[in-house]
Parts: sequence; C-alpha cells; structure tokens
Amino acid sequence: MQEYTCPVTVSYEMKLMEAVAPRNISISGLETADSQLEIFDLMKNDEIERLLLDAVSSDSSDHAQEAAMITLYKQEDIEGLYELMVQSDELKQHEAALLTTRNQHWSTLLPTAMQKEPSFIAVGAAHLPGEQGVLNLLRKQGYSVDAVK
Repeated sequence: MQEYTCPVTVSYEMKLMEAVAPRNISISGLETADSQLEIFDLMKNDEIERLLLDAVSSDSSDHAQEAAMITLYKQEDIEGLYELMVQSDELKQHEAALLTTRNQHWSTLLPTAMQKEPSFIAVGAAHLPGEQGVLNLLRKQGYSVDAVK
C-alpha cells in the first residue's frame, strides 16, 4: 500500500462495513479467507515466489499502471480496466483462478442471496466485465444489471 501515489489509501471493504454498521444490516462474504488462499494451491511454488518478489520489489518510480488503473476507474471504463488487469504480471496465466472460476462460483451464490432480501454486492472492478464477468453471468441468468451512478 505504501507504493501507491495516493496520499491516503482506503480499504473499500472497511468503508462499506463502517457505513452499514449503524443501520444494523447483515453482512456476508462471497468467499472465506481460506478459499482465497486456496487459489495459491493451484499455482507452482516458483510462480508464487515470483508474484511475492514482484510485489515487494516494485520500483516506486514506475506508477504508470497505477495511474492507468485510476484513470480507467474514474472514467467508468470497466472493460478497459479489465484489459489492463489481464495483461498485468499478477494475472498472466492465472486469470481462471483469480477471476473466471470465482466469478462463476459467485454467480451461482448471488441469486439465492438476492432472492432473500434486497442486496448490495461489492466485488473488485476486474470481476465485473467480460464474457465471464459477474455482470454478464448474471445477465445470462435473466437478471437486469445496471450501473449505479
């Protein structure tokens, strides 16, 4: 987080949880911490080592990808953000484990949750677009999905 050029970094998950706390609204997750860690079981040790070393040894003077992500996010260009993400070193050769498989799983869980009560679902922006993105998978099930402005 210290590598980001933003003056203040914020955990959106924590901000969302803080916002609903006074309203006494139930919160649930689409995954457990264990299921997130299991993603790495699908990777070879040298791939995990490369990802970790890249994360801790990144050149703080090169913020081009960060700036591009922020620009695309502010422009609400989720397709462009998705394309940038799948080209990143972190996702190369691991798109299925990090995005596609999780999106497919979530799209089977969400209808049950949404039928129980009105729901607000928050996922990372890279999970939204694409043929196998959460938005398209829900649309294929007959849901109407609109951006909130």
